[in-house]
Amino acid sequence: MSRNAPTLKAKESKSAAVRAALARPPKRQLSKWQRERRQRLLIFGVAAALLATIALVLAFGYVREILVRPTEPAAVVGDQVISVGQLVQRVKPQLAAIDSELARLAAQGPVSANPSTSNDQNSRQFQMLQSQRANAADLVLSDMIDDELVRLESEKRGILVTPEEIDARIQSDLARQEALLAEARNPGPTPDAAAATGPTPTATKPPTLTTERFQTAYQEFLNRINFSDQQYRAYVESLLQRDKLRDALSAGIPTTQEQVHVRRLTLSSQEEATAALAQVRSGERTLEDLAQEKSIDLTSKSAGGDLGWLPRGLESSQFDEAAFRLAIGEISDPVVTPQGWEVLELLGKETRALTDEQIDRLKAKTMDQWMREARDSPTVRRELNRERRDWVMREAGGGTRPPGQRGTGVGF
Repeated sequence: MSRNAPTLKAKESKSAAVRAALARPPKRQLSKWQRERRQRLLIFGVAAALLATIALVLAFGYVREILVRPTEPAAVVGDQVISVGQLVQRVKPQLAAIDSELARLAAQGPVSANPSTSNDQNSRQFQMLQSQRANAADLVLSDMIDDELVRLESEKRGILVTPEEIDARIQSDLARQEALLAEARNPGPTPDAAAATGPTPTATKPPTLTTERFQTAYQEFLNRINFSDQQYRAYVESLLQRDKLRDALSAGIPTTQEQVHVRRLTLSSQEEATAALAQVRSGERTLEDLAQEKSIDLTSKSAGGDLGWLPRGLESSQFDEAAFRLAIGEISDPVVTPQGWEVLELLGKETRALTDEQIDRLKAKTMDQWMREARDSPTVRRELNRERRDWVMREAGGGTRPPGQRGTGVGF
């Protein structure tokens, strides 16, 4: 018998013992295996649950960002909701236009980061555009709220804008724009020269475009302002609605009214106004001279404070109350108005027909007053919180800052 036989027999005996032990494990071993098996199952279960949770979170985030977020309200006007998705579509062309202008200004040379210390016109314009970009979502939302207020009031009053009116407005605006561009490219003789070389010219007809030229020019215009045809037609419709509503709100304005002819000196403080009035009443200076020298009202300063004829409603209520109470030739005490401290001199008072310019200004003020009251209505609610605003800016322009803009905000 080989000397290895005892070793082989020992190994076989040990293997048989192991097999027997595995076939009939003791309770302690069996409990250990069961515990390990439960732990493995628990680990696998936790891992599967974690993966499922991650998948659900990702799916929820996707659904929220793509499907739910665009429907969230940016504002509510009456029963109408302005969604953040609608806001994105209006902000997109605005940001594109602003970014294009920012890039143009930056390409012209360095711009200062602090426009308050710079006399560079490009730097000031650059900073102004940056401010408009940062506030684009809120500014555009304000316009959309105004449009909705006008639409609802127009609907209430039965004011309609037809497709034909939209077509005519687009045609006339584009034709006028093309005429101005052509005039800039090929300037004609000055009015004085033309008058000297020929008879008095007749009134020119409004410019028009051929159908073919209109289609080309219109598409070029849309590309330039980053609007679709549908977006621009909606914009023009809102303009026409505003015009019609303004006319409806102003229908009761009398075309003939009592008016005053006033000279005005406007200063920054009561002390300045009191001192100036003392000089006028003592005969030391005239109100006209002081207005030319010191008035902060730049529109009337060069004319010595002469405002011409004014009906009620064009200036502030404080101005009207003081001016219409004066006798001709009388000078008022200092009056505080939104413009500053004013000293008024009445040059004339009579009932007069309103000019076209006066009527337009009164219509504009009536519309502004109605719009302020409508915006303050409790039926108007802004819902554009920071999270939604950031989402709008990302979707509309790829971020809250123009592409390539550095942290200083002055370069690309």
